[in-house]
Amino acid sequence: MTQPGFPNLRVRWSPYRDTCHTVEWGDPAPDWWEDDAVFGRFYGYSEAAIAAFVRRHPQTPSSATSEPFPHGLVAR
Repeated sequence: MTQPGFPNLRVRWSPYRDTCHTVEWGDPAPDWWEDDAVFGRFYGYSEAAIAAFVRRHPQTPSSATSEPFPHGLVAR
């Protein structure tokens, strides 16, 4: 599938139960088991924002989720 401005465009099954498909482009996202810092860097958050998030949300096996950053986190 090609669309100008959207490199490596693809439609995939969604990992979320309330959504059937997702549209992605660019580099593939990190695997869900990666730590929050890897996700933060991939999505363009500053090192300061990543450090602040990790301090407030220590990741342990029992608290790890597939959604590493809440929608309200603002990168600075």
